[in-house]
Amino acid sequence: MAFDDSTLSETHEITRLSIQSNTQISAKATNVISKLSANQDPSADDTTAKQPLVILRAQSRWASKLISIVEIAKRNLESPPATGDSSSVKVFQYSSLSTEIVEIERTPKPKGLGGATQRLPVGEGEGSDDDEGAFQTMGASSAATAGSGEGEDGGLKKRAVPVLTVYLATRPVKMLRSEFGWV
Repeated sequence: MAFDDSTLSETHEITRLSIQSNTQISAKATNVISKLSANQDPSADDTTAKQPLVILRAQSRWASKLISIVEIAKRNLESPPATGDSSSVKVFQYSSLSTEIVEIERTPKPKGLGGATQRLPVGEGEGSDDDEGAFQTMGASSAATAGSGEGEDGGLKKRAVPVLTVYLATRPVKMLRSEFGWV
């Protein structure tokens, strides 16, 4: 079950970033750094301003990009700048793993592959040519029962895909700490 972060918007300035295949790591890391370092003026009143919270989200195949972005941003924020100013930003990270249902396009298998007669040694399955029409794939049988040449789902199948969500904040977030712990 995914965490409902709608109550965090009352106390935090939330920035949501999605990581995908075309995401440039340096651009996203710069974006995260700018969002988390924006409200770090020590003379500012801490009670009235909303604290920044960056939520990064990626499916499992792009999780390595998300991890790279988080590590680059944390390294740059936590190290003191070269300008002589000794102020560095402490970053609190909360991580969550969940699943989401996505639709993936079906890839039809070429005809003739997977038939029992093709796997048998030469000469042992030659008399069973009448078996080839006896079996249908599940997609073909559901399309046949629906009465159309193609499946009702338009050639799509549903899969549960793991999703990594990382929350980054400059102050501890009690709700996230109780839900995910901190690093």
